[in-house]
This record gives sequence, structure tokens and C-alpha cells, in this order.
Amino acid sequence: MASDTVVIGLNWVGDNVLALPTYRALHHRFRSEGGISVAAPEHIATLLNSMGLFRKVLPWNGTTRNRIRVLKAGRFRRAIILPNSFRAAMIAYAAGIDERWGYSSDARGLLLTHGIRRDHERGHQLDDYAPLLAAMNAPRVVDEIPSLRLPVNIREKARKRLRSLGVRLDRPVFGLHAGGLYGRAKHWGDDRYGQLAERLRECGYSVVLLTSPGERQQAEAISEECGGLPIAGDNGDVLQLAAAISHCSVIVTNDSGPLHLAAALAVPSVSIFGPTDPARTVIPGATRVVRKPVSCGPCYERECPLRDHRCMTEVSVDEVWSAAVGLLQEVGNRISPARSEQERRRAAALHPTRSGRHPSHQTAPLFGRIHDRRSEEKARRRDVAAGVARPYHKGPYPGAVECAQGAAGDSSDAGRVIVILNRKDGEGSRAGDPLLRSG
Repeated sequence: MASDTVVIGLNWVGDNVLALPTYRALHHRFRSEGGISVAAPEHIATLLNSMGLFRKVLPWNGTTRNRIRVLKAGRFRRAIILPNSFRAAMIAYAAGIDERWGYSSDARGLLLTHGIRRDHERGHQLDDYAPLLAAMNAPRVVDEIPSLRLPVNIREKARKRLRSLGVRLDRPVFGLHAGGLYGRAKHWGDDRYGQLAERLRECGYSVVLLTSPGERQQAEAISEECGGLPIAGDNGDVLQLAAAISHCSVIVTNDSGPLHLAAALAVPSVSIFGPTDPARTVIPGATRVVRKPVSCGPCYERECPLRDHRCMTEVSVDEVWSAAVGLLQEVGNRISPARSEQERRRAAALHPTRSGRHPSHQTAPLFGRIHDRRSEEKARRRDVAAGVARPYHKGPYPGAVECAQGAAGDSSDAGRVIVILNRKDGEGSRAGDPLLRSG
């Protein structure tokens, strides 16, 4: 049966990761009607194709006319438009798709057959499409966290690539992403990332720079300044970038796509926030947020309008170093993306699931499945016994995501870990709490 439904996907890597629960909800809603297809930018298409949610992935770039041609060729009966832009709705309208669902924002209500009013109060981005899904009778799993399961051959290819670049996987690997295509306002600073990389290497850690084609010159400049650092992700394939991240022990990044990829892969992360609000986008999990509260933020500007950029420049290398190494020390013994295949097989043999495979975060993420609390608790206990850590979420997102900075000017809590557990009281763990609990 051909797919009658096409989802107009999002343009940014991080937005697509945050939309994974939405994609899954739509997949379950329309799987008896031929499933769903998705149209998305070419560099994201391979990642979406690996999820097994879509009957067909339509990679597109270029002009509006080309995108209309792609949709016309698919002969779809229904379009679900996730971007809020006027252009996205106009493309579906011009392609002659009879049924068009989306938010009636940006004066595009006339282009939609089913325009949905969105809530004015915006909470966590994970909940952005809840009203749209409810209108389509496609509710997603409550409190579902985005998760990715990478094909084994893709991870193996990334492992060989990292080793060919000189990355030693027998020691903790720090992935550093200094870029962010949104704008320079999100950047912490190339010189600071260089200093951080040098300190990490001096302590015997492996370091790899994560980048994209649009940020390649930036990564090469940092690499040259540090006497040569390996660079991954410069081929533009987001799936390969995700595979490289999956081999990292911790990543350090600005508010950008790699941060959300790491969260979906259950790789611990340290993120530096300035002009944006972490309570809006940070996915609950093993993560630390480092930021400095300023009176002008969050401004969401691409360039600092005041030109001092103090929300980022006031974050010191020492603070980020402490957050990164502290997070590694806290969770490194339990979350080990670079564990050997022999260790993973030993854990699977000791604690098999009904399918005979252990649910490590690399091969079988829990979230994204339809499950009840009892099965989740059983899986959590198996993970504790096997030494595998993964975020288990219960409770509202805003309450779970806390910024690292306390009161203005007080850095005593800077970089504290935010770990969401499936605890009986429904609260997230606080600084100093154990990462995992067996009871």
C-alpha cells in the first residue's frame, strides 16, 4: 500500500531530533493507512531514513518550485506541515494536496484545510506539536524522550573512521562542537574551545572536533591552533555525525544540533547557553548546562545586539572544564559508548531481555516504544545490574530542566548535572544524587 500522507519535516537538525516523538506518533496513527512519508533537507534525510518510521524519505533542497515538484510526484492525499512558515504551507497548497494540516500562524490559514490554533504559552519544544497531534487523534506517548537507534554497520564505519583519524577509543573521548549555523550569538568562542581541547589532551583524554560543511573552516582553524585535532562530520551527512557522537564519552557544545543528537543517543553532554533558554530545548538526561544569567537574555538574536556578547564571554574555560570532567567522572563508569564489543556481549549474556539482546543505549533505546511503567522499571533494573545508564523520565519537562546557574552572580551551582530518573516521587535528581538507583 502506498503512503497517502506526507510530513513536511523541519530544516534544522536539532528541531528534527526534538520532533522524533511527533514523527513516531504520526507513524502509529497512520500505519494502517499506508504509513507516512517525510520530506526533509538532503543532509537530514539519511538520519530520518535510518529510523524505520517512514515509508519513503523525500530529500529536497533548492527552490520552492523544485519542492513543489517533489510533492506532486508523490501524489499524496494528505500533508502534515510541521514548519510554521508561510512557504511550507504554500508548497503543499501548490502541490495540489487535498488535505493540509498545520498551525494557522503567519497568515497562512487560507492555505490549510485543517488549520489548528497553537497555544500562546510555549513550554518545552517537545510539546510544540501536542495540539496538532490531538486534533489528528495521534497522541504521543506521555513524557516520551527522543531516542535514536543507529544501524550497527553505521556505527562500525564511524569507529573505523575515528581510528583512522588518530582518535584513541581505549580512553574517554570528548567531542567538541564549536559551531552552530543559527548565528554567532550562540558561539562560545573558538579560542576557548581550543584551550579546552588542549587541557583535555594534556590530561590524557582523546578529543575530536565535531562539525558540518558550513563550519569546516572554523573547525580547521581550531585544529591548526591546537597543533592538529581530528575532525568528524565535515562530509555533511548527519547520520555519520550522529555515529561519531555515539562513540564519544562526553560532548561539549553550544546550543546546536549535536547537543540534541547526543541526548537522543544517551551520550552525556555539557552545553553552553547564552542567547537561548535551556528550559525550552534541553532534553532531559545526563547533561550539564553552563550559563550566565544576564539582564538582556534570552534574546534569541543571531548576533549580539549589544556587541559585548557577555552571556557567552563570561563563561570561563575553567567552568566548562569542571562541568565536562565532572560529568565524565560521575557517569563515566556507567555510560561508556566506547566500550568494547566483548564487554557489551558479556553484559548481554548476563542480563538478556526476552529477545536475547541487552537494551544498551547504543542498540535498543527504551524511549520511542509504546511501553508501560512496569516494563520500564524492569528495564531500568536490568540496566543498573549491567552498568548501563540511560535517562528515565517522569514528570513535566519544565520542572526537570534546570539551568546550571543559580542566583545572579552565584556560580556555586554552575554546571550541576541534570539527570532524570524514574523515581517513585516523580522528581528529577538533584546535584549530588546518585545517577542510578537500584531500588
